[in-house]
Amino acid sequence: MEDLAAGRVLMAACLLVALAGVSMSCPDLCFCLPGDKTVLCDGKGLTTLPTGIPTTVNLLRVTNNNLTVLDPDVVRRLPNLMAFYVDDNQIRQLPGLLPGAARLNTLSIRGNYISSIPPAFLNESVVLNRLYLSGNQLSRVPIDALSAVRETLTILDISDNPLDVKSGDFSILLNLKYLKLAGVSQTFLPEGTLNGLEALTHLDISMPNLLAIPKTELAGLRVVQELVAERTSIAELSDGSFPRLPTVRRLKMDNSVKLRALKNRALSGLVNVEAVTFQNSPMLSVIESGAFAGLAAVRELNLRSCGLKVLQDRTFLPVARTLEVLFIGWNPFSCDCRMKWFGRWLQQAVATYALDSEEIVCDRASYPEALNSTVLSIPISNFSCVVPSVVDMTPTTTVVTGDSLELVCRADGLPDPVLTWSTPVGGANATSSNLTATGVAATLYLSNISPENDGNYTCTAQSDQGTSRNTMTLTVLPLQIGAAPSHSIVAITTLFTAVILAVLVM
Repeated sequence: MEDLAAGRVLMAACLLVALAGVSMSCPDLCFCLPGDKTVLCDGKGLTTLPTGIPTTVNLLRVTNNNLTVLDPDVVRRLPNLMAFYVDDNQIRQLPGLLPGAARLNTLSIRGNYISSIPPAFLNESVVLNRLYLSGNQLSRVPIDALSAVRETLTILDISDNPLDVKSGDFSILLNLKYLKLAGVSQTFLPEGTLNGLEALTHLDISMPNLLAIPKTELAGLRVVQELVAERTSIAELSDGSFPRLPTVRRLKMDNSVKLRALKNRALSGLVNVEAVTFQNSPMLSVIESGAFAGLAAVRELNLRSCGLKVLQDRTFLPVARTLEVLFIGWNPFSCDCRMKWFGRWLQQAVATYALDSEEIVCDRASYPEALNSTVLSIPISNFSCVVPSVVDMTPTTTVVTGDSLELVCRADGLPDPVLTWSTPVGGANATSSNLTATGVAATLYLSNISPENDGNYTCTAQSDQGTSRNTMTLTVLPLQIGAAPSHSIVAITTLFTAVILAVLVM
C-alpha cells in the first residue's frame, strides 16, 4: 500500500510539473519551455555551455553570458537543434568546423570578439538560412566560409564590424534576400559589391560615412523592396540621387544627422515607394516644393523631429491623392506669413489624413499666445511676419590696446533676420543663436585689440521683410608703459546688464 501511495504521489508531482510547464530535465540556471524544445540560458554568468541540455531542443539561447569559446560538439550532441543564439558573450575564436549541423537553420553570434571565421566552419550547415554576425571584429567578408551556404542563406547581418567591403564579396549568395551592412565605415560601396544578388529584397546601408546613395550598385537590384540608409553622412538628396527602382516599397532614412535638404524630385527614382521616413533628422530644414514629385504611391510620410521651420507651398501636392498617414510633429515651425498656407492646408488635411496634429506646434510666432500652441489652434490671421529691428546692442565703449571685447547685437523679426557685423577692417563673422521667440542674437569676439580696431561697428539685421541697422563706436587707447592689458570682456549688451542689475536689486 505504501508503494502504491508513493507511486500516486510521484504521478501527481509529475502531473503538476507538466501542468506548470517546467521540464524535469532542464539544466540548472536555464529555463525550458514545455516539451524541452526551447531552452533559455540568458544572463546567468555562464563560462561554458550548461550540461544536461535535452536532446529534443530545437532552440537554444545562451546570450549575455561569459562564454569565451564555442564548443565544437554542441550541435552534434543536439541533433534536433534548429536555432542557436550565443550573442553578447566573450567569444574570440570559432572552431574549425561546427559538426552535426544538418538541421541548423539559424545561427546568431552577435556582439562577440570574432575577427575571422574558419573556411570550413559552416561546411555541415547544409540548411542554414539565417546568419547573424553583427558587432564583432571582422575586417573582411568571410567569403570562404559563406561558400558552404551559398544556396541556402537568405539572411546575412554583418553590420557593425570594421569591414573593408570589396567588389564581389556577396555574389556567391544566390538566394540572399536580406543584407545588413549598417555601421560599415566606408564612404562608398565599391563597384560590383552587390553583383549577383538577384533575390535581394531588403538592403540596409546605414553606413555612418556614406556620402551618397550608391546609384550604380543599387541599379542592378531587380526585386529589392526595402532600402534602409540611416545615420549616414549624406547632406542632400536631389533629382538623380536614386536610380530607377520600381520595386522599392519602403525607404528608411531616419536619424540622418547630416541631411540638410530634399531638393526637387529628390526621390523620383523610387516611383512606387509607399512609405518614406526621415524621422529624427535634426539638420533637415529644407524641403523644396517639388521634393516629392514623381512619386505615385506614397501612403505614409514621416518627417517627425526634424529641423523644419518653414514648408513651401504645395509641398505635399505631388502625393496628395495617395497619402494616408503624415507624421510631421515636433519640428521647430515658425508660424509666420510664409506658413499661412500650411495653417489653411492643415485644417483640411486633418479630415483627410492620419496626422499627429497635437504635436504640430509653433516654435516661433509673432503673437506670444501662439508660442507652443498647436498650428490648428491658431487663427490664420495670426500667421504674420515682422520687419527686422535691431533692438539691443553693446553701447559705445572705450578699451585699451591688448584688451579683449565681446560685442552683442540682438534683433527681432519674423522670419528670423540674418545678422552681420561691419567693422573698421571690413565684414566680420559672428556667432548667431536664437534668443527669444521672435529674435536672434549675434556676438562678435575681438581679442588682442589694436589701434586698427578703433572705429564704428554696425550690426545689420536683414530678411525678406526688410533691413535694420545700428552702430556703436569703439575707441582704442594706447597701452601705458608698465601696464598690462586686462584680456577680459569689458562690454556686454545692455540687455544682460539690465538682467544683472535686476538680480542685484532682488
